[in-house]
Amino acid sequence: MNEMLNVSPAASHHAPQEFIDDLPLPYMEIDRHGKVVRANRATQALHVAEHGSLIGSMAFEMMPSDEVFSSFGAFCAQLESGEAPGVVRRNIFVATGQFRTFELHRSLILNGEGKPDGMRMVGIDVTESVKALEETRTAALWLHSVLASLPEPVLIADAMGIVLSVNPTAEVFFGWLPNAVNGRLLEQVLPLALHAPAPNPPIEFHRTLEAPTRSRITVLDGLSNPVAMELVSSPISDAQTGHLAGVVCVLHRL
Repeated sequence: MNEMLNVSPAASHHAPQEFIDDLPLPYMEIDRHGKVVRANRATQALHVAEHGSLIGSMAFEMMPSDEVFSSFGAFCAQLESGEAPGVVRRNIFVATGQFRTFELHRSLILNGEGKPDGMRMVGIDVTESVKALEETRTAALWLHSVLASLPEPVLIADAMGIVLSVNPTAEVFFGWLPNAVNGRLLEQVLPLALHAPAPNPPIEFHRTLEAPTRSRITVLDGLSNPVAMELVSSPISDAQTGHLAGVVCVLHRL
């Protein structure tokens, strides 16, 4: 991608239109006023014909109205600074009648004096990947909210027994600081009382991977008081592959 953009100013203005049109990704050049001065076929195919000719139009008019001012301001500031522009994401209205998210790889167009006079950019449609990421983030936040609402200590470990997450109830009960036990082995995290009145078997993590288990243990709470509890564990399977993904453990006070 960088090699595609790193051409000299002269080469940019004199490259045959056929070469530009053959690029498999949308390509356009805009002048210092934000107007489109060059666009290839892939870009023209995205343009809404009812909006008139793409050449000569304001490139930023293709964006949501609440993003036009800030994006154009950032563009002007970029030209003023003269620094190489980084990759940005912009929402663009396309011919299908919807906004699509594009990752724009940009470089400056320099005039004869070597000063910024516009910008060229190549776009990659990342709408689906952005949507998938947002759905994953939403699901993670929802799961975090569910765990936070549970009144009993909950610990989640991966298939190797490494703690990935604990809920706030567990942190308060055991006196852990937020995220303090993440990354540690489950067997090492749960503080078993060494002098429990009843047998207090060590936690055998490999058993929790085989099937749901229930066992009675005595642990030390955040004040080092022994508390008899029932440890209920259940394997977590990957919904798509069916492979073992980890274990969830819930502690019930007896």
